[in-house]
Amino acid sequence: MTFSDATSTRQGSAAQAMLAAMVILGISDNAVPLMAEQIGIWQFYLMRTAIALPLVWVMARAGSGGIKPVRIGAVVLRGMLLAVAMVFYFSAVALMPMAQALAGLFTSPILIVLISVLFLRHRIGLVRISAVTFGFLGVLFVLQPDPYEFDWLILLPVAGGCFMLLALWQQV
Repeated sequence: MTFSDATSTRQGSAAQAMLAAMVILGISDNAVPLMAEQIGIWQFYLMRTAIALPLVWVMARAGSGGIKPVRIGAVVLRGMLLAVAMVFYFSAVALMPMAQALAGLFTSPILIVLISVLFLRHRIGLVRISAVTFGFLGVLFVLQPDPYEFDWLILLPVAGGCFMLLALWQQV
């Protein structure tokens, strides 16, 4: 197998894994508003974790990686940050239209780029500037902020996006 064959195989596997993850997320995200009437958000999150842990174990046994953390402190911190982000997000999904909740959550990539430029002094090109600009415009289009009818509820998914930012930033 040549280098390009190995690369294309990894890219294909990554694309399949991403597609599977998005299908699973789509199903679970759409289930939240239905379940919010019957169970609490902590129960949903616990149920989601109980389903995910055996799947992670099976994937690790199948050769998709190990489950033993190399740096336990970093794993715990990232897990806690992601858990807080998801609590904010799932709370938002239970209380507002999913499009608004997702738009608020997707502020994290915009914030990552802005913080990287402003505080870490990273240079970004025109393509990334365009992506951030269009992403921000998309968030504004979906959220449709009106200063006269501001609802503090919209800050739930944005808080989730901020904690997601911290979790992703901690990974670097």
